[in-house]
Amino acid sequence: MENSLPAASVNKILKSALPKGTHLSKEAKHYLTKAGSVFALYISTIASDISEEFQGKRKKPQVQPQHIMQALEEMDFKSISEELIPNNLKRS
Repeated sequence: MENSLPAASVNKILKSALPKGTHLSKEAKHYLTKAGSVFALYISTIASDISEEFQGKRKKPQVQPQHIMQALEEMDFKSISEELIPNNLKRS
């Protein structure tokens, strides 16, 4: 896949996320890397569309963090978007 997340970065994330002693096959790591890449591309595409809605058809619309947050919410990943908000900006 041309647009792919770095395997080393994905492996580091997987190692920190999985319980100690859990091993993934080479093929499983490949599929998780591919899935993560597709997810990132999908979010960025939606965020870009949102950016264009707010900024119009400028020569180079700029994707802002709020566009990514809105994209995650539109994809029903509100819990992920809430985790991305820094603690000092969270509502009580």
